[in-house]
Amino acid sequence: SSLTIPGVRVVLDSGYHKKVSFDAKTGLHRLHKKRISISSATQRAGRAAREVAGNCYRFWSLEEERDFSEADVPDIVQADLSQLLLFCKAWGEDLENLPFLDPPNRSHIWEAKELLTNLQCLDEKGNLTY
Repeated sequence: SSLTIPGVRVVLDSGYHKKVSFDAKTGLHRLHKKRISISSATQRAGRAAREVAGNCYRFWSLEEERDFSEADVPDIVQADLSQLLLFCKAWGEDLENLPFLDPPNRSHIWEAKELLTNLQCLDEKGNLTY
């Protein structure tokens, strides 16, 4: 999160974050510890100086930083889409027609439809079963 706490002038950055990922094979979400991106590291450093001058101490080397990605992969590209698909159906919208900045993966949409059909939330035509 991007939270400003009054008086914070020092940030200790491990270079890691916890990220939820969806495993389509098991149908479950898992929490993983992963390296942050360069953009996340820059944002974290800025938290030390939101109100007054501050310092950020990074616990990684410049050599390690060369392996960091430039930016995080958008969640919609790797997330389980079943809940979003279900909401879209309830709103009368088609998930595939929504104007996303980063469109979801078509195979993830198909997996979400298959899961919701197996759970009998959608019928064979893709309509809500109510």
